[in-house]
Amino acid sequence: MTSSKASRSAAADTPKGKTLSTSVSLARLDRSPHAPADKETAQVIDEPLLPFIEGASDDDTDPDDDLDGPDPQLSPSAAFARAAIVELLPRRVWRAFERGKPLVVVVEAPTPDWVPQLGRAAGELWPLCRIIAMNKAPSRFEQLVTLPADRPVLAITNNPAWLPAGYVDAADLRVRLRLTPRIAREGLRLALGRSAAVTPRDVAGLDLPDLMLAVRPRSSAAAAVRRMRRTAERRIAVRADHATPTLEQLKGYGGAMAEIETIIAEARDWIAADAAGAPPPSMLLHGAPGTGMTMLARSIARTLGLPIVTTSVSEWFARTEGNLGDVAKAAQTFFDWLTAAAPAIGFLDELDALPDRERLSDRGRDWWTPVITGVLLMIDRVRAERPSVILIGATNHIDRLDGALKRPGRFDRHIEIRPPETVEELSEVLRHHLGDDLRDHDVTRAARLGLGATGAEAEGWVKQARQRARVASRSITLADLIDAIAPPDATPLELRRAIALHEAAHAVVGLALGRKLLSVSIVSRGAMGGVTTFAADTGVLSRGDIERDVKTTLAGRAADVLFSGGATTGATSDLRHATALVTAVHASFGLADTLLSRVPPERAEKALALDPELRRIVSKDLERLMGETMELVSAREAEVRTLGELLLEQRCLIGGACAVGLRRKWPLGD
Repeated sequence: MTSSKASRSAAADTPKGKTLSTSVSLARLDRSPHAPADKETAQVIDEPLLPFIEGASDDDTDPDDDLDGPDPQLSPSAAFARAAIVELLPRRVWRAFERGKPLVVVVEAPTPDWVPQLGRAAGELWPLCRIIAMNKAPSRFEQLVTLPADRPVLAITNNPAWLPAGYVDAADLRVRLRLTPRIAREGLRLALGRSAAVTPRDVAGLDLPDLMLAVRPRSSAAAAVRRMRRTAERRIAVRADHATPTLEQLKGYGGAMAEIETIIAEARDWIAADAAGAPPPSMLLHGAPGTGMTMLARSIARTLGLPIVTTSVSEWFARTEGNLGDVAKAAQTFFDWLTAAAPAIGFLDELDALPDRERLSDRGRDWWTPVITGVLLMIDRVRAERPSVILIGATNHIDRLDGALKRPGRFDRHIEIRPPETVEELSEVLRHHLGDDLRDHDVTRAARLGLGATGAEAEGWVKQARQRARVASRSITLADLIDAIAPPDATPLELRRAIALHEAAHAVVGLALGRKLLSVSIVSRGAMGGVTTFAADTGVLSRGDIERDVKTTLAGRAADVLFSGGATTGATSDLRHATALVTAVHASFGLADTLLSRVPPERAEKALALDPELRRIVSKDLERLMGETMELVSAREAEVRTLGELLLEQRCLIGGACAVGLRRKWPLGD
């Protein structure tokens, strides 16, 4: 029993079976939704003494006994609360309550809204029982007191920490309520006088107010179930439509597709073998924005014929007022729905919005730790108890994820999703978005101009081209697409030449140092005046390999100084990249004068800001490498200028075209 000193006498006068606290707060306790089907109502947390309750066994029942039997129809809230409390507690507990046996039972409700209604229902069913219902923390003016268990005590709360001291530890039975189809069916019968079939998907993620709103006067039970299902689906939409391409139809994912197809084959074999053997692994997709990770997750669902349940951290905030309890509840709702939808794909987008706890301030850590820990535990629970759920995460910043989130067992396979790397790949992406448009045209030229772009950019170009044709009241043409990808450049000729020499220097130095060139372009995109793309490094790298990459990066600045009148701000991103690489050599990789690895590579720049000596060493290395790069660019001035003029003429060159233009046998892309 809870009260303040001032209200203790009033509590003592409270009639037996009446609830003592019914006010509502926003605090809640995480649900535990995982138990065998149709007996999932309660998770027994502790049951130390029940087998020894004299005369209170599950066999001590009348076959025709039904506490919720032929009562008149109840209000929706009372009906669902009664159905829940009756389903939740074993019959031996009913008998103990009826006979006044001194038994202590603690019920953990899923949300605050359930607490007062459960208390009222229990008080009506078991008048000899002392009911304690708490759905908010006691104020600082209240003093919690523990009354002797001289008769049955049923404590109901959404947070056991709010109960008077001793009740939780002394409980003979502690159970946690979860809304199940069985409770929903029985609640409908009590409220409407008739019931209807209910599936786990119909009630996944719903709260008591949702159930109340689904029941309408003079409405059928089946209509109420349809309202429940509609509410659940609107909370977290399931999308597995036929407009989504299958993996066989999806283009532009390069080497990542082979690994994903292997995983999907494993999943198909596992499903065909009736879930025998190891379940399919979870996946963490990572890459630059616009690389199509969301489309890929939907395509996996379509290919396997499974529903896909999606969420993101931003949705958890958007659907709530943003306080801790609401955000945790929104996360739990996703996992509830995912559990009910199994077998299914669970897609967690924007995972980097869950911060790395190691990088948080003390204040931020206090707020975020319960959310992050809760998500980790929910992932563990789903993967352990619902192996037919394939979990897929996506992030644009894998380096920002909490280490515990990335580990195997939560996300087993980490797959990098890169933009299309060849003209053929980008042509296929454009062709997919064009659909039936330009069927008789070769889009290779357009793809060559756009190489280096993401799938999202390619989709945007097609939309722009169609808009241009719509404004002109005609069909789309190849010229519309090319103009969308590479609009006429109004940049003054001298500035365009400087940009071309800058990019040409990257290409020539990279080739001279053994890197494989894919493309070089001076088609501007956003703030970038041009871009040079090399094949990604694979395997482990030596200090020489890293310094080769630094020289390639610094070559553009060297060309600015040597051929275009001096350094400009155009090389800022190059300098940041080069600085990060050199800093990692000293602070992360143990490739310099010490074996000490002080920080992960992605955090090396922060170490630079805090360590003057490290700044001095890195600056000295950069000056040395810049000098060597200046010599390389100066020695190859003719090649740089030749390639620069080709770029001015054609705007974008593939590796093979560079070979023809420079008449050199270098490692070039197709």
